[in-house]
Amino acid sequence: MARRADPTPGHQRLLGLAAVAALSVATALAFGRVFTGRQATLELVAAALASVAIAALFERRGLLLATIASLVGLAFAITWIVLPQTAWYGLPSIQTLRAVGRSLEFVGQQARVRVAPTPALPPLMLAAVTAVWTAAFSSHALAIRAGSPLLAILPPIALVGFADTVLEDGARPFYAIMLLAAALAVVFADGLRRVRQWGPVWSGSRTRRLGSSVRGSRPVAFAVIAAAVLVPGLLPGFRSGPLVDFSTAGDEGAGLDPFISIHAQLTDDAPVRNLFEVVTSDPQYWRLLSLDEFDGDEWRSSDPVGSKDGQTVTVPTGPLPQPQRYVPPSDTTTEPFTFRILTDGFDNGHALPMVQTPEQITAGDLGDVTWDPYRGQAFVDGGLDAGLEYGIVSRVVVPTAEQLDQVIDLSAAQYGQWTALPETLDPRIGQIADEWTKNAVSDYDKVLAIQQHFHSNGFAYTTDVDVADDADALLNFLTQTKAGFCQQYATAMAVLVRELGLPARIAVGYQAGTPQDDGTYLVQSKDAHAWVEVFFEGYGWLPFEPTPGHGTHPNAEPGTYLNPVESSTNADGTTTNPDDPNNVGGGGGAECVAAANLSPRERQLLCQVENRPQREPGQFVPLPSVGATGTSDGSGYSVPYRLIFLGLLLALGVLLIVVPIVKSAWRRRLLRRSREPRDHVLAAYRVFDGEAADLGFGRRDGETLDEHRARLAAAIAFTDGHLGRLTTQAIRAAYAADAPTPEEARSAVEDAHGAIRELRKDAGLIRRIVGTYRPGV
Repeated sequence: MARRADPTPGHQRLLGLAAVAALSVATALAFGRVFTGRQATLELVAAALASVAIAALFERRGLLLATIASLVGLAFAITWIVLPQTAWYGLPSIQTLRAVGRSLEFVGQQARVRVAPTPALPPLMLAAVTAVWTAAFSSHALAIRAGSPLLAILPPIALVGFADTVLEDGARPFYAIMLLAAALAVVFADGLRRVRQWGPVWSGSRTRRLGSSVRGSRPVAFAVIAAAVLVPGLLPGFRSGPLVDFSTAGDEGAGLDPFISIHAQLTDDAPVRNLFEVVTSDPQYWRLLSLDEFDGDEWRSSDPVGSKDGQTVTVPTGPLPQPQRYVPPSDTTTEPFTFRILTDGFDNGHALPMVQTPEQITAGDLGDVTWDPYRGQAFVDGGLDAGLEYGIVSRVVVPTAEQLDQVIDLSAAQYGQWTALPETLDPRIGQIADEWTKNAVSDYDKVLAIQQHFHSNGFAYTTDVDVADDADALLNFLTQTKAGFCQQYATAMAVLVRELGLPARIAVGYQAGTPQDDGTYLVQSKDAHAWVEVFFEGYGWLPFEPTPGHGTHPNAEPGTYLNPVESSTNADGTTTNPDDPNNVGGGGGAECVAAANLSPRERQLLCQVENRPQREPGQFVPLPSVGATGTSDGSGYSVPYRLIFLGLLLALGVLLIVVPIVKSAWRRRLLRRSREPRDHVLAAYRVFDGEAADLGFGRRDGETLDEHRARLAAAIAFTDGHLGRLTTQAIRAAYAADAPTPEEARSAVEDAHGAIRELRKDAGLIRRIVGTYRPGV
């Protein structure tokens, strides 16, 4: 009888599938290191396993159909893992598609400014889930469909290599061992498939297995893994610097050179560095330099190192000398701030991070400090060294709008230095200042009107702009482009305020930073920022934040001069400003929901991706936490992960119990339903064939009963002739004209049970357990 090509046995297919799954899991674990915390890594592992599962389900279908099914699975994975708030009852929606589109716009930007490990923000998680899913599907297609194990290893290696490139966490042998072991398993599974084409490989006898016939194979495999992990450490140059460094961290200083350096720290591939941390319960903007001169093209400091107006003070010392006419408000108090420098020389100008109105340096091995009371900046000889710690006592003044409305005559002669503008400045800029403030009554109203105008009227935050210094750059920004980052907005607002004859300057430094678990605020180079300060008699230099969509100033609480609109109480107990829901001192925008443990920039990005409104710390509403039943905030569906996991776990437990019972009951029913002796003999053989298939010895396509008996007899030493008698009776029942007698039928059942017992005895415990759950009866 003609026979078809020998198909791959079930256990061999499972071996290949398990090898590919192990390779995908190892890849997800190693790649997940680019994110902080364990949740992102576990989500990537789940995505990898889901991708392999879908690929396995469609393994025998066409590649096009399998690819389409994988894309559908990827859409669900992105929805559930990355953008669950956009789903409609767990299904991808139009809102999900739009959120994916917005995420794609931010992927490149975030990849440039983020340093690994990074928070699992939606754009980065979108890229990571897609990469891991695609790598897992590709590995399965190359290893199982194409039979190319070496090519199947390349996508995982590329992902893990990327993680090793952007991380500087030292040698990680655990991940190397996992990846190499999984890769060898894929190669072994494919090699076994090729060897099997020459003849049977797996034998039921314990003395005739492949592992014992190829002596020394296991020690060789272990030796290869050990060599791959240990030998690199013995080679010259191990742990040396790379010839070409693509990493996101480095040892060079992160200088802040107004303004070009701000742009570089926000947009370049330069590393994001931890610069300093501040111990305080009242986060502020941390000022380094004050820029008081504008030449028509750029802002600069008239005394960049304090050599002209600076005074030398010794630390610790008494109160810092203050400028003339400085009278602190009677209703304000001073607050302590402790700074710890984390990076050597992060500021090339030796400027000391300060707070709004510093009055005393209380501690720290600073030596002589040059203090410039007019610009509120201090300089340390020799620069800043990592480990340096010092204290500042500062007066943080946050008046109300009503208090500033009473301040008049800001353009007095003594403020001339802070109101000067070049005569060559385009007169249309002055016209813009008058137009934007035409409805303002007090000088404070004028300043606030300019700030509010930048928060609406088509202005947008972006770092994807060229830093221009030509004469028309400012006018083009105000009237045409209306897009930029803090440099453009600070420059424009300071010039517009001075056009009104009011004292203004630009402060260069850093935003408050990211709150840490120990109560400190971590400031990184990505927090580099520039803002505007305006002088008000009796209150000193007060900060204003013109940059839209870039977080708010920490002092912009409802009712303050930065946010003068009174808050209203909602039904749920939250407060919202009807004319300023963003709490940035201006109208427009929408109330935004964001996670509490993200920085302002991260909150803004999250809300932009999800197209959700934003509310800053102090007024934010956290993203709905996923509890036992899941929650919904009205704009989307929160996936109940815990319920899904418990449901899957329960379903798995039921299957583990039900499958063996169902298979056994079906086979018993098959014997009971066969009334005639001929049917009883054939049913007995069918039950035997099903048990044999569970153990990997089922009858092959095109194989006769006698050929099946001969193959089993060659692999397993049957006793008492059970298999031979059963086969003879089955052939007679199937083809002979005379039907078997009832006694022969009962004897065939007994022979089937005897042959099954011998099969199971030789197979071993593991194969019996696995065979119990083989699909089919």
